[in-house]
Amino acid sequence: MLNFTLVLLSSLIILDVQGVLVNSESIRRSVCLLEDAPSQCGAFCLYALQPLFDDNQQICTRLDGIEAELQGRLNRTEEQLQLLQAKMEDLLLVLKDGMQVLLAKMASQQVDPLNTDLAPIKNGGELAAISAQLKENASYWLDFNDQAEKGKC
Repeated sequence: MLNFTLVLLSSLIILDVQGVLVNSESIRRSVCLLEDAPSQCGAFCLYALQPLFDDNQQICTRLDGIEAELQGRLNRTEEQLQLLQAKMEDLLLVLKDGMQVLLAKMASQQVDPLNTDLAPIKNGGELAAISAQLKENASYWLDFNDQAEKGKC
């Protein structure tokens, strides 16, 4: 161990004498002394950061494309939803009409065995006249429709 230390120490002394070790002049030459930082380092920093700026621009362009694609999908989905809603409204009208037909058939089946017919009530006077003849706590079938004027009973 002592031999190794002696060899290392003597090597350092020889290198120092030969001038291989760094002296103060070489230190001064290796360090960049800034006199005007913006003009000396600005161009270098801009050059070093240019790939980052380019990547940022590419990412923004890609995000704009993705946004446009998503907006198109949203618009198509809204259109499909509106079509579906319109179809559902049409189906609801068909079901309402079918229910009215079914109820009319059920009512006619109830009155046929009694050899009677359903009489539509056309105005308030007829309703008052019929109401006076009805018994309390009894069930009656009435015919309401909008055949004369669509949307009004």
